[in-house]
Amino acid sequence: MSNIGPVARAPRRLALVAPRLRRALTRSAAALAVTATVSASVAIGLSAPAAAAPDALARAAAAPSCTVQQSGAAEPRKSSGRDAVRTTIGVAKTMGVPRHGQIVAVMVMFQESSIRNLANDGTSTQNTSWSAPGRDYWLAVTKLSLKYPHDLFGLRDGAKDTDSIGLYQQRPSSGWGNYGQSTGITDPEGVVQRLLDPRWEAMAFFGGDRSAAPTSGLLDVRGWQDMAPTYAANAVQRSNYPEYYAKWEAQATAYVDQNQDAPAIDLPWTPGGGANALGCTSVPSDPGLGEAGRNPSGSLDGIRVDGGRLTLSGWAFDPDAANGTVEIHVYDAGPDGTRGTSGGLANRERLDVNRAFNIGGRFGFQMDTTWTGAGRHTVCAYAINIGRGTTNPLLGCRTLDLVPVGALDGVAATAGGRIDVSGWAADPAANGGRTEVHVYVTGPAGTRGTSGVFTGHARPDVRAVVPFANADQGFATTVSAAGLGDNTVCAFAINARSGSVNPLLGCRTVTVRPDAPVGVVDGVRVSGSTAQVDGWAYDPNASGSVIPVHIYVQSATRTVGYGFLADRSRPDVNRALAISGNHGITAQVQLDPGDNTVCAFAIGFAPDNNTLVACRTVRSAAQARLLMVEPEQDAAAEPTPDAPQPSTVTTTSPTPAAATGTPAPTTPSPAPVSNTPVTSSPSTSTLTTGTSTTGTSTTKAASSAATTTGSAPVSGPAAATTGSTPTTRTW
Repeated sequence: MSNIGPVARAPRRLALVAPRLRRALTRSAAALAVTATVSASVAIGLSAPAAAAPDALARAAAAPSCTVQQSGAAEPRKSSGRDAVRTTIGVAKTMGVPRHGQIVAVMVMFQESSIRNLANDGTSTQNTSWSAPGRDYWLAVTKLSLKYPHDLFGLRDGAKDTDSIGLYQQRPSSGWGNYGQSTGITDPEGVVQRLLDPRWEAMAFFGGDRSAAPTSGLLDVRGWQDMAPTYAANAVQRSNYPEYYAKWEAQATAYVDQNQDAPAIDLPWTPGGGANALGCTSVPSDPGLGEAGRNPSGSLDGIRVDGGRLTLSGWAFDPDAANGTVEIHVYDAGPDGTRGTSGGLANRERLDVNRAFNIGGRFGFQMDTTWTGAGRHTVCAYAINIGRGTTNPLLGCRTLDLVPVGALDGVAATAGGRIDVSGWAADPAANGGRTEVHVYVTGPAGTRGTSGVFTGHARPDVRAVVPFANADQGFATTVSAAGLGDNTVCAFAINARSGSVNPLLGCRTVTVRPDAPVGVVDGVRVSGSTAQVDGWAYDPNASGSVIPVHIYVQSATRTVGYGFLADRSRPDVNRALAISGNHGITAQVQLDPGDNTVCAFAIGFAPDNNTLVACRTVRSAAQARLLMVEPEQDAAAEPTPDAPQPSTVTTTSPTPAAATGTPAPTTPSPAPVSNTPVTSSPSTSTLTTGTSTTGTSTTKAASSAATTTGSAPVSGPAAATTGSTPTTRTW
């Protein structure tokens, strides 16, 4: 039946309990009340536990190979509406309960739980009677039900009626859920599990000779077959308002009649079973440890950071309730104080734990908590004790530096007074998103900052070793230098949490030199003992100005230098390079007999900033003739409409290291920039200052002021240096 809303439950007295069992429970409660402890009633703090948990593997002893019949193990699950009715009918068929009894059971489920398998949050304020050890104990026991699969009570997670649990609202304090040695005092987890297993619940409600529950049920009520269904229901539930059940008779009858095809359900429990239940639900411990040996065992295996969330994983179990689920509490001590999170459950499969302790169950946990405040966090997990024991033991702590991490991998000077910068950064608060990086350059002209640089370049190597990183945590950008000379470049990762620290990724120093002059020798024409050199040259640092061009002629006997100006109009060069001014050259130089090597250098305005444009080997002719010498090899290509692009900065991907710790950027010195000439000038030479057309000259000794002695230009940007490798983080 759909749309069944929560209804008021009838207040009730204690359920019927056989007198012999009642006396046994009273004696058991008196004997064990002193040592009984339930997890929900114990507060925990960050201080160290009173007694550290002993080594689990050292204290483990083989538990017997138990069956459900021996242990009383149950399978809590959600069960509502038609599903719960069919389970009830299936159990009834196994126990021989006729249709009339099935209708009574469904009427009770309607009234008590709206046919929902309810947990209980243990906050009841009802004034009712309680068996020993008393109210607080039994409310703590019933709160354990929140750990197991259950249905919601309306919008609430857990009902609030005394210590009632399940479809029939059966009370563990009244003995419901007991099975042999497993009682609400000796094995509270086992009792709560059975009271959330729809098979056990129906079996206990029906009672009779085939029931494994020690409590009395419908079949134990004399003459129930002859009672009106509402009074038969009340005979079991002991409500003060027996008429409350009557209103559900028609709907219950329809439900039962519509589901008579439900198959019989086998019950794993047997009457009189569970005599050795505690031997199946308890793991032996070292007697020398006393009560401390009954504390939970476990381990915090690791912590994963995912944005603002921490995911803790590990395992835990309690030797007093190997069939139960241990609750996990987490405390995070960070810059904003200490925050606690409860409600984690060790209920995931961990076959390695099962093998180590020779027990069956699910003892792994994976628990999420949130963190606030960038900085150092110490995160600790505790297992909450069940039953005997002395404390809630610490499972482990991890220290996490929750701030952005990264490295400045490469810095290289490029053309135009620019610097290529590359590296990687990852922010745990960014949830795998892009991280902003700010770059500061300090040089002769002061300090310049660049913001708005974001990660987004592929860096799978970073993702492999930084737990909160994505696969594209690399960054690359080009920034302006702060003047010529040494520039110190520093990169900072900008924290996604405003107001937090923005850590330094690293600093590198690079020398920024002026761009080298550019030029081309278009051709060399020989006429007799004269060579005419045609071409162009300019200095990118002063593209509108005319620069000198020095030409050296080397024969078998001597070397002569000539000085010219690149001052002729070359509109084709200006169009191709988007510059202005005159940059062409037509120069005539004298040749000696035989082979002559003619080399042209473009002379820049900055000291030691000269470029070898090209060299040509030509032969002087005795007779007057015109010889066209085509270019053999140019140091720079002829201008084209497309301006040359700066070289790409590359970064060697780091190999993940096995070491642990926070990745720290290294700061190696940049690769040295060579000033060695491509073609060395002769040690002895003369420089002839001549005109660009006549070739007449006056020979004089070469001086350092008039020539560059053949020094080559800066040979392009230095190779990018590789940065720090992200190291593997083990948290």
